[in-house]
Amino acid sequence: MTTRTLLVEDVGKHFQGVAALTDVSLDVRPGEVLGLVGPNGAGKTTLVNVISGYMPPASGRVRLGEEVLTGLRMESVARRGVARTYQHLRLIDEMSVLDNVLVGRHQLFRVKPWRIGARRRDARAQEQACRELLARLELDAVADLPVESLSYGMRRRVEIARTLAMEPEVLLLDEPTAGMTRTDAHEIGELVRRTSREGIAVLLIEHNVGLVTAVCDRIAVLDWGKVVRIGTPDEVWSDPAVRAAYLGAETSDAAEDPAEVQP
Repeated sequence: MTTRTLLVEDVGKHFQGVAALTDVSLDVRPGEVLGLVGPNGAGKTTLVNVISGYMPPASGRVRLGEEVLTGLRMESVARRGVARTYQHLRLIDEMSVLDNVLVGRHQLFRVKPWRIGARRRDARAQEQACRELLARLELDAVADLPVESLSYGMRRRVEIARTLAMEPEVLLLDEPTAGMTRTDAHEIGELVRRTSREGIAVLLIEHNVGLVTAVCDRIAVLDWGKVVRIGTPDEVWSDPAVRAAYLGAETSDAAEDPAEVQP
């Protein structure tokens, strides 16, 4: 897979005159996991919404390599190689795991409705591709089960699988371990690392300091809509400005166990 660097350049966003993002610039490189952290209300999800085309920026632009994504609709951004998950699951509970993943796959591959033979061949090919993906993610044993029968942690993995079925160059993950047990969070962390090793650029929003430290190559810290630091985990967590802006009162709790999720 040929992948390109995601570039966010001087992005700004306002809501009713209040700045949610101010001159945000960062890059996510192929094969890298970039953590995006910050206190609640720092602008993390807003930034993902801008990158994915869910909302336009007030200023600045987003590029995938040399291709400008700013101004494109979400569907167009996704087809160009940027896929995302959400804080809240968007699976169809009554459908099987395989069918949910096929929904993501069909957003990438479209066949003209009058080409009946091609549609049938395409359907078989896409089902096979999705089964192979589920096998790689160790979800093949539940492929034909309804999503509603799975644990929360397994459903999170299915949502990531559905996003990967779109064959993205860039994967945007918005708090994928929220509400999980430590074991489930560890498994998601391993999945994120395996995904990046396939050459995919991963932007990870996450509050679990241990997981971020374990799986991220670099970390970007947002505070009040501004990037206050980008660097390796060691560089970021040792920065007094980061500890004041992000950790604050959480330091005594979150920093006590920086290896909550092992690398």
